[in-house]
Amino acid sequence: MSDRYQLWFKSTLFKVMPDEDADTNPGRYGKDLAYWLRGKLVAKGFVVEEIIPEDWGWCILCKRRPFRLWVGCGNVVDHNDDNKVPLATSPHSDRSIIWTCFVQAEASLLARVFRKFDTEAAVRELYDAIKSILENEPGIVLLPEP
Repeated sequence: MSDRYQLWFKSTLFKVMPDEDADTNPGRYGKDLAYWLRGKLVAKGFVVEEIIPEDWGWCILCKRRPFRLWVGCGNVVDHNDDNKVPLATSPHSDRSIIWTCFVQAEASLLARVFRKFDTEAAVRELYDAIKSILENEPGIVLLPEP
């Protein structure tokens, strides 16, 4: 994954849902963020096919063809937060969460062999939209990569 199309931020807008990491991995969250962002992307005219759990968090699948275009929504723990409660012991304590969104495009193996797809423009357009959404939300503070 290229961090070139990844954003990091803090916010109290998103909650860790009870047992949501049962669908991902322990301590991997982002479901509330993914559903919130889906609504914002649809309002901007993007198509969203579905939201699916992954081992690292939640995936907003925007399209499958001619390549898969998706947004990853996940989290890390802010190890510099003196007031943090470890997520493993208190999964609903989202004070120390740093949220992240990243945009990816993937062509199938056959598509990569027989066709050349320029995914850069689609990734950049989706990334720019997400960055604008996050920058314009008063409850979100963008951060450098932790």
